Amino acid sequence: MKKDIEQKEKKQAGFSLVEVMVSLYILIVGILGVIILTTTTTKAGAMSSSKLIAANLAQEGIEVVRNIRDLNYENPEGCAWTCWHAAVSAALGSYLVQYDDTALRPFADTPLLYNPTSGLYSYTSGSASKYNFKRVITLADTNPPNSGTSTKIVSTVTWTANGQSHSLVVEDDFWNWR
Repeated sequence: MKKDIEQKEKKQAGFSLVEVMVSLYILIVGILGVIILTTTTTKAGAMSSSKLIAANLAQEGIEVVRNIRDLNYENPEGCAWTCWHAAVSAALGSYLVQYDDTALRPFADTPLLYNPTSGLYSYTSGSASKYNFKRVITLADTNPPNSGTSTKIVSTVTWTANGQSHSLVVEDDFWNWR
C-alpha cells in the first residue's frame, strides 16, 4: 500500500503534456502581442514624423508667398497690393518656392532636398530625403473678375512612406488688408 501511495505522489508531482502545451500557447500569444504592438507603434511614430514634416513644409510654402507679398508692400512705385495682385492674377498656376528665395519658380516635379547640417529642406542643396517630399504652390483668384480683393494660396506637399503615397494640403486667402 505504501508503494501505491508513493507512485501516485510521483505521478502528480509533474506537469502533463496538455498543461505544458497550454502554457506554451499562452506564452507565445503574449510574446506575439508584444511584438505586434511594438511594430505598430514604430510605424505610427514614423508616420507621425512624416506628417509633421509635411505640415511644416506646407506652412512654410504659404509663409514664403506671404513674405513675397509683404516685400511688395515696400514697392518703390507705391502700388503695393495692386501691383502684387495684378502680377499674381496674370500668373495664376503652380510654382515652387524656397525659404531663402523671394521668387516664384515655375513648377517642376522636383523633390525637396534635406540638408542634415542645417536641418532645412530646399531645392538647391542637400540630399534626397527618406520620404521624398514634393511641394507645389498653387495661386488661384477666387474673386469676381477684376475685383482685386483676395488671392487663394494652396500649398500641397506629397510624399511616400511605407510604399504608400500621401499628401497634405494647406490653404490660405491673402486679402488687401492695408
